[in-house]
Amino acid sequence: MPGSMMFPLMLVMTTVVASIVAWSLPAQRRPALARELALLVALFFTYFWLRGVTEGGVTEALAHGRQLEDFERAIGIFWEPELQEMILDTDWLVELANLIYIWAHWPVLGAVAIWLYREHPSRYPRYRNAIVISGALGVVIFALYPAAPPRLATPEIIGTVGQQAGYYENFQPSFLSNEFAAVPSLHVGWSVLMGIALIRESTQRWVQAIGVAMPLIMTWAVVVTGNHYFIDGVIGTALSVAGLAIASRGLPALRGQLHLPRRSPA
Repeated sequence: MPGSMMFPLMLVMTTVVASIVAWSLPAQRRPALARELALLVALFFTYFWLRGVTEGGVTEALAHGRQLEDFERAIGIFWEPELQEMILDTDWLVELANLIYIWAHWPVLGAVAIWLYREHPSRYPRYRNAIVISGALGVVIFALYPAAPPRLATPEIIGTVGQQAGYYENFQPSFLSNEFAAVPSLHVGWSVLMGIALIRESTQRWVQAIGVAMPLIMTWAVVVTGNHYFIDGVIGTALSVAGLAIASRGLPALRGQLHLPRRSPA
């Protein structure tokens, strides 16, 4: 499916999911949901547009990618080639890593956001704002420090997603993509953020266990698919945690008119 068709399809799917969520909510909360969705769609496209227009030059991005590799070598954590080598001869592991990289990012982010919105409406804005803040900081880094991923910067590492799951490139138009947005890894950072949400806001052990496992699994996937160095995930995690701290304490004004109403006491 061409990338130009994928975004309209995503909007249709979002409308369907939103309708289901709206149907399950009390009538008084539905206008707030409509405003929230409008905000999220605007933020989504703004993020990808800024991410796309900040793509740096090839020479600079490759140099930065090699700097990251050299840094990892210096501190003894350049394990990416060995970890990828462990899965390359096992097709199902390669496909599993690809599927996690593709489907455990935006879909999982959306699923946790829906859960927060329905079950913890007073807490939801904190995590939404944390994503907005860390995404904004990420875009600044994409612009100032374009970095090629390992699959482009390190010859012994291949990009398994492009080879085994080429349809992924059709998920967005080329003008919204950025090949050199490896630092920070918000795949990892936002997975950590959603993990924190599940651990802090749920009282069920199995849900908390998912919150612990998600970032670890995502880190494995982004590394063995050749899309990120470990240090990219560390930086993405730091930005996301910083975004959560700011959203929790420093920017109450961001909640504004779109702050969801607290549930009335029983």
